[in-house]
Amino acid sequence: MKHYSIFLFILLFTIAFQISCKKNPVEHQPPQPVYEYFPNTVGSWWKYARYDSTENILDTVTIYITKNVQLPNGLTGKVWKTDYSSDTNDYGQSICFRNGDTISEYGYFDDIIDSTIEDYIVILPIEIGQRWKTPVFDSSVVVEQDSINVLAGEFYCFQIYRRYYLDIEENYDRKWFCPKVGFIKLYLNPPNFAPNVESHFSYELLSYHIEPVK
Repeated sequence: MKHYSIFLFILLFTIAFQISCKKNPVEHQPPQPVYEYFPNTVGSWWKYARYDSTENILDTVTIYITKNVQLPNGLTGKVWKTDYSSDTNDYGQSICFRNGDTISEYGYFDDIIDSTIEDYIVILPIEIGQRWKTPVFDSSVVVEQDSINVLAGEFYCFQIYRRYYLDIEENYDRKWFCPKVGFIKLYLNPPNFAPNVESHFSYELLSYHIEPVK
């Protein structure tokens, strides 16, 4: 009689377990999207509020990553196109690519790649105190990491200070970079050959979209 009781218990337990499984099927979660530390995927874009002190213009600038291109060094680069709301006929283009731990930029004009000068954007991974120099006579250093508030929200950013020289004139830029989002804020101080005129551009992120890695 004892053997029959054990068998009946196992049978009832098995039936109850099967019914429970049917009522609570295992849900398979879709894979989570993966984003690059330095976003460089086609379809991504960033929209900034921009102030040009030289022309006293306040407008918006949108940067799009439009397509892949094959580079002379065998790597694949991404075309970055910049549109200006103040002049719909004006736009800029460059090519951004990764070579090892270095994010670099080439000029790009009328579908022609200018690889004569390679401008280093950042060295990965970004850390406070990290320094790098580029072939165009400039140097950059990561000075701090902190939260900043812009029109697009609050972001935890690295601040990158860049110093460069042109015709013996010293110039500097400050850029705030948030991993997996991009540049949140920029203060650019390009050379201005007009006498007694200071030139600078400030950018602040308004909105953005990052395409995940496919």
